[in-house]
Amino acid sequence: MIVVSALKKNAFMRNHGCQGLFFGLGVAVISFALSIFASILGAIPLVGVLFLFLLPLLPLLWLAWFVLSILYAMKDNRGERFEIPFVTQFARKYMDTASA
Repeated sequence: MIVVSALKKNAFMRNHGCQGLFFGLGVAVISFALSIFASILGAIPLVGVLFLFLLPLLPLLWLAWFVLSILYAMKDNRGERFEIPFVTQFARKYMDTASA
């Protein structure tokens, strides 16, 4: 309960909390779409070779997400303001509609 009220009052925490939430959701959606696409390609006999090229992208995507999450958490802990490309604009739109 205390965290929720602090989040509502502190714009810095709310901004970075929304960025983190949308960053994680975005990576999950991209990963899900990539795995579905790779599965469809894997089922097609002649095109299934492309599946071998897409398969290594999933662990790399999750590794990049993990490393960037740690980097952003360290910046957030130091009190730095930062923007995550594409995510920050979407988070600001969501925060503006949620607060209205």
